[in-house]
Amino acid sequence: VAVHNNGGGNAGLFKALLRLDNVRKDSATLSLLKGRTDTITFNLNGSYGLHNVTIKVDADSNILESNETNNTASRNIFIPDFIAPGIPQPLANPNIWTSTDNFNISWSQVSDNNGIVSYEYSVDGGSWTNTGTQLSINISVQEQGLHNIFVRAKDIAGNVSDPGVTQVKYDNI
Repeated sequence: VAVHNNGGGNAGLFKALLRLDNVRKDSATLSLLKGRTDTITFNLNGSYGLHNVTIKVDADSNILESNETNNTASRNIFIPDFIAPGIPQPLANPNIWTSTDNFNISWSQVSDNNGIVSYEYSVDGGSWTNTGTQLSINISVQEQGLHNIFVRAKDIAGNVSDPGVTQVKYDNI
């Protein structure tokens, strides 16, 4: 953030504050010679979504000024989410070789900073099927043998986790 001293004299030590949605997030203390500009770097950590950022210079009103209304600037910013959710750890029941072709696949809810909107599963690397927010599914396999069941999570920003995998074992002989 660039701060300029438009006043007729040097500005001694003063504080600049950064607020995100009206909550103080960072501050800096600086002094500024008459007619000079300085740059302040703030650290900003916020959650996914639209936020209001406000910066107030001379937040404690330590400097006598003819115009106190030009010390605050606000903008709306959008903070993106690029972090994928945690990886689901699916479990198959039964988890042994069996003559039944029906299996229950379940997993625990995974963590994400902004919330999970859905889970998806795939059998043997086929197309993905959305399960909504359900934490278990019942599937049937057609062919005998060992089958890989993949489960992945999707968050509100559209980030997709790496898939977790379990196996089902079907042998009707």
